[in-house]
Amino acid sequence: MYVIEKAMKGIKNPALVLVHMCQRWPLRAISDRTYINLFYYAYQGIFPNLNNPEGFNEKLQWLKLHTYNEFYTNLTDKYLVKNYVAKILGDQHVIPTLAVWDRVEDIDAQKLPESFVLKCNHDSGSVVVCKDIKNFDIDSAKKKLGKALKRNYFWKSREPNYRKIKPKVIAEQYVEDVGKNELTDYKFFCFDGVARFVQVDSGRFSQHIRNFYTTDWEFIDVEYGCANDKRLVQDPPIHFREMLDMAEMLSEGIPHVRVDFYDTGAQVFFGEMTFHHGGGVMDITPPFYDRLWGSYLSLPTTQENSGSQSR
Repeated sequence: MYVIEKAMKGIKNPALVLVHMCQRWPLRAISDRTYINLFYYAYQGIFPNLNNPEGFNEKLQWLKLHTYNEFYTNLTDKYLVKNYVAKILGDQHVIPTLAVWDRVEDIDAQKLPESFVLKCNHDSGSVVVCKDIKNFDIDSAKKKLGKALKRNYFWKSREPNYRKIKPKVIAEQYVEDVGKNELTDYKFFCFDGVARFVQVDSGRFSQHIRNFYTTDWEFIDVEYGCANDKRLVQDPPIHFREMLDMAEMLSEGIPHVRVDFYDTGAQVFFGEMTFHHGGGVMDITPPFYDRLWGSYLSLPTTQENSGSQSR
């Protein structure tokens, strides 16, 4: 069924087929600019204005071409970024790492606790949650993670900060919201160190809902890559102001980055930092918000972003 659905998508959108072909040799040799044009067209139906971008999604494409440095790569690496977060915010906000491996063959589930999380440090989506080791399919987990380790996530949408990450598998302590059987994700969209709006993901492994709020916690009726639900509008989490302040601390001096946190009710944990949300091709409905959010993003000169940045 999956193969048939994939084939039907290709028939309806030949540009998407071309994009997938360009992620493999020898078509990887095309320039980043050419690929980004094709990538954007495949998902948005128009070519981006890379010379004078205005919308948020267009500006994310521009950033891919002009803002690479080693500092951003270290912040994207889900293993290395923990050192930076611990330095700025303190160890108490970093989810403890249980083990790190270069190969899935080295994963020893016998040395892990009853519950844990496995994920790769170099991509998006390769997460495996174990809530009970007695009922955990470790072979299936290794297969998924092993496939991810072989993939350089850079080639998917040409986000430069992914290109030089050395792939690893991380085992982390399992955490969840107090009184719930899941973990709510709070994603702060920051521009030059100022958080402008917040994405809240719930039901990630059941019925995924994505609501947006202002930093004053007013519901924003916008859909960005996932359905929202006004019926699920909630009060701000206990540590909302703390997470907001920490997001701005971590994003200081960066034109744009999304900073994620988990609020368990008892404690705040850092999640990850993302520089090009959804590859910059997710539909924003209504389009007004693409223009509004784009106005928040002041593009730096290329001279300001040449070389490496460190803190």
